[in-house]
Amino acid sequence: MGKQQKLKAQRRAEKKALATPSLSWQDEEGMHFVAPGPPPPGFKEKLTENFQKNIRNSALWPQMVAEFGEERALELLKQCKADIKK
Repeated sequence: MGKQQKLKAQRRAEKKALATPSLSWQDEEGMHFVAPGPPPPGFKEKLTENFQKNIRNSALWPQMVAEFGEERALELLKQCKADIKK
């Protein structure tokens, strides 16, 4: 298979993945996503990393630091993790 054919197949697969509908909702347990197939390797870690980064860049972070101090705020932030349930 040539390079152009590989690129075309990759783009076709990406387009198909984007066209696949997914469901999401939020409740008292947190945010829920339903997507076809198992998550890719490292997805949980990447999701956790992005979530923690978003908290640090939000207006909530200075409030947490002011209320708990930076050390305790970092401890609390490390407790915010993604959980993948099947």
